[in-house]
Amino acid sequence: MDCINEEDKKENVQKEIRKLAERLVELHRNHWDGIWIRIAANYMRVAQIRDIDMIVGNPPWVKWEYLPQTYAEKI
Repeated sequence: MDCINEEDKKENVQKEIRKLAERLVELHRNHWDGIWIRIAANYMRVAQIRDIDMIVGNPPWVKWEYLPQTYAEKI
């Protein structure tokens, strides 16, 4: 049984999208945006899949040379 009305769902989704956009802008300003938009896009693509039991795949792999310098140094 769904206890949340459709209007509340819309407001919540809009709020979350706004938070994501603000975070992506912040990452961009800090020069850490190289991979995050692709991660978000992949997540949204997978979230659209319906009627499955399991997703199997390789873990993400990013070459060190493509990481933001400050992130690579931190790791």
